[in-house]
Formats: sequence, C-alpha cells, structure tokens
Amino acid sequence: AFALKQLAQLKKGQAELDGLDLSVAGEAATAPAFTSVKTALAKSVPAGVKLAFEKVTPPYIVPYAWQAKAANGAVAMSGYAPSDDIRNTLAGVAKKAFAKSAPKDATEVGDGAPEGFGKAAAIALQQLAQLKSGIAEVRGKDLAFIGEAADEATAQAIRTALKTDVPANFRINDQIKYPKPESATAAGYTMAIAFDGTGVEVTGHVPSDAAHAAM
Repeated sequence: AFALKQLAQLKKGQAELDGLDLSVAGEAATAPAFTSVKTALAKSVPAGVKLAFEKVTPPYIVPYAWQAKAANGAVAMSGYAPSDDIRNTLAGVAKKAFAKSAPKDATEVGDGAPEGFGKAAAIALQQLAQLKSGIAEVRGKDLAFIGEAADEATAQAIRTALKTDVPANFRINDQIKYPKPESATAAGYTMAIAFDGTGVEVTGHVPSDAAHAAM
C-alpha cells in the first residue's frame, strides 16, 4: 500500500518490492508530489522495509520559467529551481541582496533548467537589487531584465554585469530605464539679439532645445 501510494504520485515510474527491499524510480507528476514522495521515502518507509533504491526526479518543465520581482527594497520569487540546494542558494542570495526586507519565495523544484541557471538567476537577483524597481525573468535560455535605475551610470553598470557574468548560453534582453538629468540652469541667464542691417546674431542662453529650435 505504501509503495502504491508513492507510485500514484508519479507521472511515470515504477515501484518494486523484492522481499523487504523497496525500489522506487520515476518522474513526479507535480512539484508538490515530488516533495511528498521524497519526504515519505526518507521518513515514512514501513517498519522492516528497507529502501534499497530511489531515483525520483522532479517534473520536467517546458518552457522552464523563473521570475523575481523587486520594488521598495523587497523581492518576490516564483517559478522553478532545479533542486532544493539551488532554490536555497537563491533564497540566500536574495536575502543578502535585499537585506532590508525578507524575500518571498514561492519557487518549486522542477527539472529541465538550462545549463548555468543557478548562476544566471543569482546574478539577476544581485543586479535587481540595484534598481528602484524591476523584474528579472528566465524563460528557457532567455533572460529578460526590466526596470528603472536611479541614473545612467547605474543602468550601464548593470548592463555590463549582466553581459559579463551571466553564462554565455543565455540570451539577455535588458530594458533598463533611468531619469534623464534636467538641463542645468545657466548662472546669470542672459540673451542678446543684434541686427546689423544684413543679419541677426543671437548670443547667450535659451531655456531648452525646443526653444532653441523655435528661434
């Protein structure tokens, strides 16, 4: 009964009892089912029965997706990570990068992550913390990075970090906005217009490019 209960949570697989030796292998139907089966096999095998072999894998996710949203110094993650270890590592990166607010983590374990996923997601989290607000999203081998930086220098530093540090097999699409600095007001604002009978000469300052073009 115990083996059949675990088998029922697999998308495909097999369970075999050879004497008192239990073997279970297969792909879990869902992320919660994967956690349930792994926990049961680790803690709830019936007395006298020995778990001789276990190879239960998470559900295979296509397309593989992971997302982190940041705003007001906080971050929330969702989607999939390929293992509990990588999920916990990313939670640690988020906690360090967003130190003022506890990260919200709704990621589940799912198979099928592209090579280098853990590093790509970690770099994305670190750079996301440099934005006023933004979203980092992995979908297959595409990494979208969208948000607002405080200034042009910060935006450029983030672009450089993404290009340099994210594994080369990822395609990066960054859309980082930043406020353009206001035109500096000239001290001792003056303008002079002179006409000598043949032409007009204008010197001094204008309040904007639009005003200059209108002249």
